[in-house]
Amino acid sequence: MRITPRLRTILIAVAGAACLLATGLVLGLHWLLQPERFTRRLAAQAQQAGLELKLARPARPDLLPEPALELEGLSLRAGAGGAPILLAERGRLVLPWRALLRGENAIGRLEIQAPRLDFAALRQWLDGLPPDTAQPRLPRIDTGIAIRGGSLVEGDRVLLDAIDLDSGRLRPDQPFLLTLTARLGHGEPVRLELRTLPRQTEAALQLDELQLHVRAGRTLALQLSGSVRWHGDADTRASLAGSFTQDGRNGTLALTLTPADRHDPLLLHVRADTADAHLDLRTPPLALAPWWRSLDAAPRVTMPPLEGEWRAARLDLGPATIRNFSLTTGAAPSAAGSAPPSS
Repeated sequence: MRITPRLRTILIAVAGAACLLATGLVLGLHWLLQPERFTRRLAAQAQQAGLELKLARPARPDLLPEPALELEGLSLRAGAGGAPILLAERGRLVLPWRALLRGENAIGRLEIQAPRLDFAALRQWLDGLPPDTAQPRLPRIDTGIAIRGGSLVEGDRVLLDAIDLDSGRLRPDQPFLLTLTARLGHGEPVRLELRTLPRQTEAALQLDELQLHVRAGRTLALQLSGSVRWHGDADTRASLAGSFTQDGRNGTLALTLTPADRHDPLLLHVRADTADAHLDLRTPPLALAPWWRSLDAAPRVTMPPLEGEWRAARLDLGPATIRNFSLTTGAAPSAAGSAPPSS
């Protein structure tokens, strides 16, 4: 086909218009997404919680397949110079169009690639927080959270690896689903599925119609259902019951959490029964973590803060087997700071 001067002029005009349109689209996208505004917002929210959020590179806007901000080299620390609580290769914040057009800071979906969460650093940060007396509020997730290839560590020890997590929309009075797959430190696979109907009232945050399914390796599986009520701090009430299978044996399991009061701490009651075993124990859960940490420093092993009994016709402990096992423990010690002070 012969290109005439007139056709050449038309083609140049069309190409120029396309370039202007593409340039305008890129500039408009950058203006709508405003990476600096969103990253400043995230950093400010982290700072309010006593954390320092940093990125290896400035956030990069992206349009396809949906408007989003690409984040690289995320690090979250407990203040400047603190140990890293969370490290991640990449993150992606999906932003709903309505939020962009209205100038809101809403986030539709959070995707994180290869995050590494240090449980020891997280625990140290949580221990340094002042008591929270504010009314608990349900966090809002418009679309969901996706984590791929994550790990949970404690110092140099890997607790969970190959973590893949997906959550749905989290809003009051709408069904919520969370699924997690991972590997334990010794390589056994773990799968968890949680379904619930979250509710927000003036007095509490509630998880109704809760269903929990857990499978660890080929030997353990449990199914629980119930509800949770959280009024803030240690004022928590929960009741879950169901069944479990371990090493081919079936049993029933019930977990009850009673809130702290002026005399007693937050208390967890665990009851499990099989054809040849019975477990009925109570413990203040806030005292378990200090006891676990003390094992590294103590010259001798101490009993955990438990009260109750454990009976089994046979107990396998590696190469040793105990028959007609029976254990009765004394009163569980109070967890410091878990009960409100008396007036």
